[in-house]
Amino acid sequence: MKSLLIYTIAALCLITFQNESFAQKAMSPDKFIDKLLKDDYSMAVTIPGWAVRTTGKIAAYDLEGDERKIVRELSKSVKRARVIVNTNLPSKYDDELSSLYNYFGDNSYDEYMQVKSEGNDISLWVQQKGDNIKNIVMVVMSDEDDSAVINLKTNLDINKLKRMNFFRDMRKI
Repeated sequence: MKSLLIYTIAALCLITFQNESFAQKAMSPDKFIDKLLKDDYSMAVTIPGWAVRTTGKIAAYDLEGDERKIVRELSKSVKRARVIVNTNLPSKYDDELSSLYNYFGDNSYDEYMQVKSEGNDISLWVQQKGDNIKNIVMVVMSDEDDSAVINLKTNLDINKLKRMNFFRDMRKI
């Protein structure tokens, strides 16, 4: 009877430990930024959509033709931008990043790009609903233990981009 009790307790401990160590909770980009912001080596800024639109209009005055159209269209679609920069990664950064990637998997984000270049790992994740891009998240990690995350809330219509030949026009620039 005693050995049955010991085996039961051991099994319960193993199950509890396994659930805590392997199950990463999903964490939204905003919660990810909020959590990292508590670290002393982190700095973040939130830019409201009106500020992005105003900046886009001002920047467009110095541009011509296709460049002006691209800047105006893209800046009009941004609802909010959040950027966080870490100059020294927190101790649990990898766990937090795994939670962010779990959120992407749970919430229909697609990885549009992954680049490894000159000591940097860059990934771009996009959440699209129908013909609209709702969220764009870029994660930049460097070999020097610093990182940046950019979270853009948007209402960007893919069909508008296609009509303005966005991809072709970007190659010209």
